[in-house]
Formats: sequence, C-alpha cells, structure tokens
Amino acid sequence: MLDRAFDLVWSLDSKGCSPNVVSYNILLRALLNRGKWEEGEKLVSNMCSRGCEPNVVTYSILISTLCRDGKVEDAVNVLKIMKDKGLTPDAYSFDPLVSAFCKDGRLDLAIEFLDYMISDGCLPNIVNYNTILAALCKSGKADQDLEIFENLGEVGCPPNVSSYNMMSRALWNCGDRVRALQMVSEMVSKGIDPDEITYNSLISCLCRDGMVNEAIGLLVDMESGGFQPTVISYNIEVLAAMVEKGCRPNETTYTLLIEGIGFAG
Repeated sequence: MLDRAFDLVWSLDSKGCSPNVVSYNILLRALLNRGKWEEGEKLVSNMCSRGCEPNVVTYSILISTLCRDGKVEDAVNVLKIMKDKGLTPDAYSFDPLVSAFCKDGRLDLAIEFLDYMISDGCLPNIVNYNTILAALCKSGKADQDLEIFENLGEVGCPPNVSSYNMMSRALWNCGDRVRALQMVSEMVSKGIDPDEITYNSLISCLCRDGMVNEAIGLLVDMESGGFQPTVISYNIEVLAAMVEKGCRPNETTYTLLIEGIGFAG
C-alpha cells in the first residue's frame, strides 16, 4: 500500500501537479511509523530540493518519532532547527518531548519545557498538562500535582475528566481521602461528567482501604449516572451482601476484588 501511495504522489508530476507539503507529510509519517528512517531522510531532502519547505507538522512528525524511538536529545535538536527556520512549534510539537522527559523521570525538565512553551508564546494544551499530572501522581508528588492542577484555570486550560481522575488518585494515595472524594462533586459542579474510570478508580481505593459502605454508595452513584454494571459492580454487590448478612470481608476478599478491578481495566 505504501508503494502505491508513493507511485500516486510521483505521478502527480506527469499531470502538471507537484506534491505539496501535506502529501509529503503523509508519506513521511508512513515511512517513520515503519522505522524507515533512511527513506524518511531522503524524502525530506527530495521535498526541499523541489522547493517544498517542511512545515510545523513535518517537524512535529520527526520529533514524535524520535521520542518514540528514545532519541530525545535528537528530538530537541529538531525543535531547535525548526525554530531556526522561523517556524513556531505548537503544543503538539512539544507534547512528545514532555512525555519523553516524564517517562525518563526528568519531571523538572518536563515542567521547564511547559514554562518555555508559555514564554515562547505557545500555550500548552490539556494533554501537555495531563502528561505532567500523571507523572507527578506516579511519583507520589501530590503537593506539586495539586499546585499545577489548581492553576490550570488561570493559565486558560481548564482541567478535564482525565485531569480530575489523576488528581483524585494522587490525593488518595497521599492520604487525603476527603479531598479525593470531593473531586467527583467538584467535577459535576463545573459541568464535567465523571466517567467509568472516575468511579472504578475510587471504588478500588475504597475497597483497598476497607471502606465497603462508601464503595457501595459510590457504586449507586455510578449506576444512577447511567453506567452499565461491570465486574466491579457485581463484586461490590457481593461485598454488600456479605456485610448485610453479618459476614465481615477479610483481606483475601479485598485482594480478590482489587485484582478483579485490575483485570477489568
């Protein structure tokens, strides 16, 4: 299929219609997705020799693929070349780099890149911020997580359901259960509908800490919100029935439930 795509693009010349930057970008992405870097470099050279200058999307494709292949420093160099060419990177140009720094555990550098984006006139989007929030949550840095989260509105990038889900998990893991549970009502008050991940994550936390009644209450909210019962729902119902019959769930019960939640995704 890729060969046919190339044949189609090159046939444009014979029809008096030269390939444009969009055509080249499609081919470049296809080549790099297959790991064909040498062919990709030749394509960019061909593009330039024909007077078709790479655009922001072209460089973003290169940055994204380099980061995917673990060549982060090379990706940073591409970003510099892009700016030297007079092009302004957008949020999608920066996102692979921010993600790569987070993945490598270089959170300070990832946050510095967000600040650099803003100073360069490129406002980060919610994907950029959620990448940082997820990394901070995983690292147990709830205070820093909360600071960034609470400033999202001020920087013109309101949190979405994924932001709230990550923040709720971070707060719970650091022991602030009340604030974690309040995240659901805060979401609703701002017109953001909780999703299945919202409920499943908190139900998992509640069960892990032995708070069966609270988990049951959250399950009721979940089902009243129109979510279909899942394996989690049925497991909670089993716990509820045990409690109602005076049978106190033990550690094995909770372990099996949590494992079931993890298996269900």
